[in-house]
Amino acid sequence: MNHGDYARRYAEAGLHVFPCWPGCKQPATAHGLKDATTDLDQITEWWARWPLANIGLNCGASGLIVPDFDVPKSEFEGAGLLTELTESYPTTAARTPSNGAHLFYRQPEGLKLGNGSGKLPHGVDCRGVGGYVLLAPSQVTYTGDDAAKRNLPDGYTGAYSWANKLKPAELPAL
Repeated sequence: MNHGDYARRYAEAGLHVFPCWPGCKQPATAHGLKDATTDLDQITEWWARWPLANIGLNCGASGLIVPDFDVPKSEFEGAGLLTELTESYPTTAARTPSNGAHLFYRQPEGLKLGNGSGKLPHGVDCRGVGGYVLLAPSQVTYTGDDAAKRNLPDGYTGAYSWANKLKPAELPAL
């Protein structure tokens, strides 16, 4: 399967996707995550134009909140939270190219949770309404300071992959 096939499969599952430039997280469309859609014709057109485009997921439009654990970052403080969530509240999980983790939870009924990092442990962010993450099999290359802060060699390239086949669970009230 190619990236376009994956993007169409995600859209068929109700996920709002959009293309990002190959090798990075930057959106390829004029309005980025605001262009995200489940429209198969639009998705087919985008990936015909950019066959190697990474797959961006508009978290909020897809009804998801995604804690993002940047595990290898220096001063990572989220290990306890990551362990608690994965053991006590299992959900869809992905490995990031830098050996981090994305956990995909359903937005709570009646709430529209956005992005955040201030109240979370260092090295943990959250992507919700107004935020996006990349989906497998997207690949990212880390260079310079971006590689260094993740404890990766300059020019490191890695891919997103699924860690399990669970469906997104309801966000726990911690």
